[in-house]
Amino acid sequence: LIKATYTAEKNIDTTIYLLHKGIKENPFIGVSEYSLGQLYRKIKLKDSSLFYGKKSVELLPNYLHVSNYINSLQKFKQYKLADSVYNKYSEKFKDESGYHKPYLYNKILEKGPGNDSLVKYILRMKNKFNNEDYLDLYLQSKYGIESYSEAIVFYNDGNVYFERNNLEEALLNYKSAVKLVPEKWEYQENLGIIYSKLNN
Repeated sequence: LIKATYTAEKNIDTTIYLLHKGIKENPFIGVSEYSLGQLYRKIKLKDSSLFYGKKSVELLPNYLHVSNYINSLQKFKQYKLADSVYNKYSEKFKDESGYHKPYLYNKILEKGPGNDSLVKYILRMKNKFNNEDYLDLYLQSKYGIESYSEAIVFYNDGNVYFERNNLEEALLNYKSAVKLVPEKWEYQENLGIIYSKLNN
């Protein structure tokens, strides 16, 4: 709560002071260390972010602390160590959907689209957790984060044109979305609806 309040007001120095005060008052639970790790990552202080991220894991190795530390390692391009920490705790947190998502998203940024082993791993996770977030990760890993984002823009623009009954423009936008991410069923469905309307 302290961190959220002061960082929302951009009062970083006060936030850091209060979090250090929290460590002095209770140096055993890792909560302030977790928040400092996040905060230092946000302001791009690598060594401090990694130090407090690791410390929070040592004090309380729950999935939030471990995931936060891995996130910092990836953000600062410590990829081998990030993979090592992720693998170390993967069995312990195998059923925690939130443990895997940030790691895998950063892994896509690291490897780029179309990395076969990463795509297959994310597909297994998608089948395991069966939720929309992992479908998105799978599509981002296969087609690229940039293409995935562009496809959303085309799809949303297509919806706007469709609502205004401008079917030709809607068609062009849906086709562009499908071309970028052909496995997104909503894009295919809306494209089919447009073809059906235009052929009647």
